[in-house]
Amino acid sequence: MYVFRYNILILITRLLFLCVLLTSYLSIIYLILTDSRIEDNYKQAIFIIFIFFIFIGYGVFFLIRSIIIETYSISLSQNEIKLIGLFGQKEKIFEKKEIKGFSKSNIDYGNLNAVEWFRIDSIVIYSQNSKPFEIIKFNYCGFSKIESCLKENNIPFLGTEKYQTGIFFRKYKY
Repeated sequence: MYVFRYNILILITRLLFLCVLLTSYLSIIYLILTDSRIEDNYKQAIFIIFIFFIFIGYGVFFLIRSIIIETYSISLSQNEIKLIGLFGQKEKIFEKKEIKGFSKSNIDYGNLNAVEWFRIDSIVIYSQNSKPFEIIKFNYCGFSKIESCLKENNIPFLGTEKYQTGIFFRKYKY
């Protein structure tokens, strides 16, 4: 049995950044509403607050989503893959017969005019009964051993897939 622990520094960084975003949003609202120059023109104040809500809300959504969805320790054994949540979430257990296979993928950040700033490796595990589960390299300690452990446990390798973005969630190939 192999256990891959979640990188706790990533979790702490995300929680701190979430606190900074929420604090900055509340500070901006307070400053706008208490500014004496805005008293006569509330329409501008509401518009500015709405614009900040959209931008900061988008960042807050993705931080909360990543904390909830990506915060698991992974246990690999010959019969199952077990995802153990850190925040009292239920354990997700994928029996070996349910697992369709896994694929390798890359996430390119800062892709501008075919020049990416950095690339992060990931492994996507596909199940017959539920949606895919993605293991992103920087989230886990010992990521380089995960692929060999999956192959040792005779989980089929489906191939390499290109990262396809969606509006809120990525699209998967297999």
